[in-house]
Amino acid sequence: MRATERFEKAEREEHARRMQYILQGYQPPTNQHGITIPMSVAMATGMVLQRRAPAPPKCEFSPEE
Repeated sequence: MRATERFEKAEREEHARRMQYILQGYQPPTNQHGITIPMSVAMATGMVLQRRAPAPPKCEFSPEE
């Protein structure tokens, strides 16, 4: 496996770990290097997860009205 393939695989895995948290409404925890901690590790160690802030509401105002 070439270096670029390994890098792309690592990026996909990192994205999948982050999305696992985001889809459940949590802020993804990271280690000191900025790598997302797998959810199985977080649950096994009793890590307290922080809820994500809700998305701001979309503005329905139209300046043309």
